[in-house]
Formats: sequence, C-alpha cells, structure tokens
Amino acid sequence: IATRNQESDRIMSIELDTVDEQAIEQAVALVAEKWGTIHVLVNAAANFTVGSIEDISADAWSHVFNVNVRGYALMIKHIVPLLKKQRSGSIIQFGSISGV
Repeated sequence: IATRNQESDRIMSIELDTVDEQAIEQAVALVAEKWGTIHVLVNAAANFTVGSIEDISADAWSHVFNVNVRGYALMIKHIVPLLKKQRSGSIIQFGSISGV
C-alpha cells in the first residue's frame, strides 16, 4: 500500500498510533484537506499479548484493549462526520480473538 500510495494520487495510507486521538484527528484532517471526502476507512490495527491469563499484567491488557477496541472506535468517531456530510462511504473492520 505504501508503494501504491507514492505512485498514485488516488490512494492514501496513513500509519498512526490508534491510541493517540490527536494523531487520528490530524490524519482525518489531512484526508479532508486533500480530497474533502473519504470512500473507505480500513481499520486494521492490532495488538496482542502472549502468555497465560495469570501472567499478563493489567497494563498489558489495557494496551491490547486500547489498540484493538478503543482505537477502532476513535477512528470511526472522527470519520463519521465526513461520511455523514457526503452521505456515503464504507468502514472495514478487521478483528481477532485478541481484540474481541
């Protein structure tokens, strides 16, 4: 995607920390500024922790939840105003047993 992003003015991929709401706001603003519209949001961020439930810290679980659940919700929160304005668009969510 990054290669296609460089070769085309029709594709934009943005790498960001989905736990950072300010980064999300900036990314959405960048898309809105460049095109004024968005056709597809692909939420594909993921984090997981390996180990026994007895051994995984509460902080580690919080990070997994923040990336896999909260991050997706924040992306949607900031994209929805554009989708409502244009009355179209798609959101694709990837999930795993680690996130839900």
